[in-house]
Amino acid sequence: MSDLTERLNAITQERIGILLPNSLGGVVRSLPLFPALSERFPDAELTAIVSKDNSGLLEGHQRVAHVIPYKRREMIHHWRPLLRELQARRFDLTIDLRGQLRTGLMSLATGASVRLGLETAREGSSFTYTDLIADSGPLVPEFVRYWRVAEALGVGHLRRVSEITIDSRTREWAIEQASTIRRPLLAIHPGADSLTKRWPVENFAVVACKAIRQYGCGVAVLGGDLEIAAGEHFVSLMQKFIPSKPVLNLVGKTSQIRLAAFLQQADCLLANDAGPLHLAASLDTPVVGLFTCTSPAISGPLGAAHELVSTCVDCHASYRICCPNRGARYLACMEELSTDRVSAAVSAVIQRQQQTRRAA
Repeated sequence: MSDLTERLNAITQERIGILLPNSLGGVVRSLPLFPALSERFPDAELTAIVSKDNSGLLEGHQRVAHVIPYKRREMIHHWRPLLRELQARRFDLTIDLRGQLRTGLMSLATGASVRLGLETAREGSSFTYTDLIADSGPLVPEFVRYWRVAEALGVGHLRRVSEITIDSRTREWAIEQASTIRRPLLAIHPGADSLTKRWPVENFAVVACKAIRQYGCGVAVLGGDLEIAAGEHFVSLMQKFIPSKPVLNLVGKTSQIRLAAFLQQADCLLANDAGPLHLAASLDTPVVGLFTCTSPAISGPLGAAHELVSTCVDCHASYRICCPNRGARYLACMEELSTDRVSAAVSAVIQRQQQTRRAA
């Protein structure tokens, strides 16, 4: 029996706090931990500690007893009340999946006798944990990295399941929205949190037009409040290229749960390496993922149903939020990732689905 197992067996294990990543994609990749933790600690209350922007998938989640949201951009204003609340919860175990100074201090503030972190911890946060999970460094694929926690707790043999609770009213809304456009339904998400991850909106429009002409697709464009301008630009391009085929514009009109419900209705999602890509994959919706500054091997979703397209420039998968090149080489990855390659990937997904339907 390992030292960690002995210490876990020695505590009551009634209250567990999970400090989640700051991105939607990170939250999605961490979701399989909740049913695993419920299996390992059946009598424990699970509390999700997460940025308010990405708390939508946790609210009402069947495995989550409490959600403690915090505002990343206003930490200084409610830092003390937040730490007092975390201390008052009297957690027995905390798990920090983010590994930044602020989340390390949150973990420390809980006073939990067992505080777990990953080897990706930075900014000194590793000093706030009692244990680091082995083999969870930055070169480990993200979906594997988070699952290392389950393995360390003795439930790594369980099947990874991303449970997302979608109420019937939200599901009906998604079905109604999807019914307004033709099948196959190609969803488009042209946004991402950094310029080095955002393939040009014009390229998305070109690929969407090819899919319409080749397969008669209906097209929906998705995104958050910060992506409204990009969504409107996409729609205007589509109206110019194929005015007879209207686009369903849901940019800025969906909560995270509504987004999940709509992605369940889509036949394919074409997106940059961002939250909606991972959310769709977790819902078993086939995706075509575009990877410029990130690596599909480290950050991409699992599954043979997906097509992950990466650039081949020298600085690909560098994870830089600012392009290191200047002049003619500035954002060369965007040009190198051609619309022909992406269209071929979309065709592969749609053709597989058509073959599956014919065989059924």
